[in-house]
Amino acid sequence: MHLFGDNKDKALLKRHYSNESQIDESVRKTVHELKLKENTLDTSYLFRKNSWKTMAEKFAKNLANLLDEAPNERLSAFSRDSESQEGEGQKSQSPSGNGIEQKTGTSEGKEEIAHGRYSNKEGQSSNLTSFEQLDSLYKRLARDIPVEVEAMTREQGLQIAPLNYRPFDEEKDDVSRMKTSKIFLTDQGIRFGHANQPLTITSKSKIQRKSFPDFKMIVLDNSGSMKQSPDNSDNVGSTSFIPWGDNSKYHYALLGYYGIENFLQRQGVAQYIKHGISLFSSNTKYAEGDFYNSADVRKKALSPDWGDSTKIDAKSLTEVLRGRESFVLSLSDGEIHNWNSEREEFKTLAGNNYFAHIQIGPATGFTHDLESWNIPVFYVNSGKDLSRLMIKTTKDCYNRFTHQ
Repeated sequence: MHLFGDNKDKALLKRHYSNESQIDESVRKTVHELKLKENTLDTSYLFRKNSWKTMAEKFAKNLANLLDEAPNERLSAFSRDSESQEGEGQKSQSPSGNGIEQKTGTSEGKEEIAHGRYSNKEGQSSNLTSFEQLDSLYKRLARDIPVEVEAMTREQGLQIAPLNYRPFDEEKDDVSRMKTSKIFLTDQGIRFGHANQPLTITSKSKIQRKSFPDFKMIVLDNSGSMKQSPDNSDNVGSTSFIPWGDNSKYHYALLGYYGIENFLQRQGVAQYIKHGISLFSSNTKYAEGDFYNSADVRKKALSPDWGDSTKIDAKSLTEVLRGRESFVLSLSDGEIHNWNSEREEFKTLAGNNYFAHIQIGPATGFTHDLESWNIPVFYVNSGKDLSRLMIKTTKDCYNRFTHQ
């Protein structure tokens, strides 16, 4: 009823509604938490398999109190009656007593745990894998980066009613718009009416575009120098939760990467594209996925090699970019040691896609060549500037498509 119901449906079914506030509140919370928009044909969110577990948990939690009889089996591993199994006067040490175990089962809970431990400069929890905690933390931190999301809409004039009518002119008027209930007596005889001086309002409609270039943050430097701070000092910040430190160049690069994911999801682009990431240092590693099943991609980003040299295998990158065009964003903090041998292959890669590069620090032979090929190159020395520039560069590219 919420997704597709109309007034006729409600008239037919309303006698079956209890109108109890408890039920109405449970329905309202479920609809809100499942992000269901009213009267819409877009149910794509319901078919994201990786979200089904979370959806089922929210549904069960909100509607469990409406059961006529309490179930004999526990609704979850964290039963509310666990305290009754303990001695009277004892303080419960069950999962339902501290809430930690419940939180580890949801993405929101994982983010809360990771952000709380990070903020308090604590180490990682033993209840979750390192990837889960770092992934959750960067998702949370990336949402704090200011991002302006522009509505993918267009304005058009909509005629809703005529202000008056005039005699129909058979030489210039559309006969399908003739009003037979309106009659005029003219010098030429009797004429039917035709709408005149229409009342027009400006209406905004959503542009549903499905053709966007894939996003490939394909060149992410993970050499040892990326563990340093943006000014190349050893002041890498706190390493209690983030192994490479929260003031390292790599930390700000990851913030930018997660910020780009956040922007593309909020902009409504993510569901139409694939994305990939390639780390390069002593060797080049690549992973690809879509935004709703991208754990392997993010695992790659959160597992840097810290190689002792900065090399790139342009041929392997060109192979994964064949076919559909992509937006390629690269990032490095120094010279690419094998650039001379990879230069021509990389030029082909860049020329066949939308490409931009961000350089931490001074220019190199690599950036000089990119600029000579009319490829945008941006230079930064600040960590926060790096994260925001990564998002802005991506935003500028995709806005060209959302505004067509």
